[in-house]
Amino acid sequence: MQGYGLPNNERNLAMQLVYGVLRHRQYLDRILQLLSKTPLTKIDPIIHQAIVVGLYQLFFLERIPPSAAVNEMVECCKTAGIPKRLEGFVNGILRQSIRQKATLADQAHRDKAGAQIVNHPEWLVARWCKHFGEDEALRICRANNREPLLVVRTNSVKISRDDFRLLLEQNQIIAHPGNYAGDALVLPDYQGSIASIPGYLEGYFQVQDEAAQLATCLLGPFRPATTYLDGCAGLGGKTSHLLQLAAHHDLSIHAVEPEPHRLKKMQENISRLGPEKSPVIHAMQLQQLTRHDLPLFDGILIDAPCSGTGVTGRHPDIRWNRRPEDLAHYRQ
Repeated sequence: MQGYGLPNNERNLAMQLVYGVLRHRQYLDRILQLLSKTPLTKIDPIIHQAIVVGLYQLFFLERIPPSAAVNEMVECCKTAGIPKRLEGFVNGILRQSIRQKATLADQAHRDKAGAQIVNHPEWLVARWCKHFGEDEALRICRANNREPLLVVRTNSVKISRDDFRLLLEQNQIIAHPGNYAGDALVLPDYQGSIASIPGYLEGYFQVQDEAAQLATCLLGPFRPATTYLDGCAGLGGKTSHLLQLAAHHDLSIHAVEPEPHRLKKMQENISRLGPEKSPVIHAMQLQQLTRHDLPLFDGILIDAPCSGTGVTGRHPDIRWNRRPEDLAHYRQ
């Protein structure tokens, strides 16, 4: 989205439309089924997407006037060169949905067979039911379908969480402490760019979910003069957290990242955060690290490549892009 030069508000809306449709895909498709005699598989993909994007606006975004949502989707079809009769199909379906909104909103929660629609692929729901039980699986699905809140990790090397929260509130940004991680702040209403948050250039914070923050904390309790390794550093979110902890506990931190682009981004981010200590960077595969003369590590953090199904709430495309056979591949 950043490459298209959109203003912040338009970029945020575009992201909300894309992710919103992905989070509620089955529900929106069910509404379309209830309105159209044409099977979904017979509807042109561009027409299909125009309709579900319009339906998402009509059923989930109260701030967009219904007439504007319909007109914009019809205009998108014109821009895409869709035949006029199909423009009429899009227009008719969306206007019909406005007239029947209350009834459709209720009926679309169940499929043709009467099963509850949970907006996740059947194979993934079945897997979760097997591992966690049906009730917990449904809770996971519902949690994934909620729009995630922005969470940041306060860089306690430079500022306390309370002082950073005060700084945000002085700039009309609501923030409240996280539920699980000691340095976490939740920004429930913030819609701007990350770089526009006060304290970004000063390195006062790092965007990071609480689950990721807890993963680093699980390496503790930390003892002075000990050494830790981030074996799959990536963009350096957890590495920077370890460096933050290093300042308080006199730790030595090593990080492994073989991919040059990610390594560059990690180094830029660590430089922005300005830790008291720099990490020892190993620009290689983790498997190659054993060939080098290294200290014994007191703790190793490995955020290994995986299916990503645990973060499908923030990245809803994952649930539709994965297949059961992919899971076996990630275990290799």
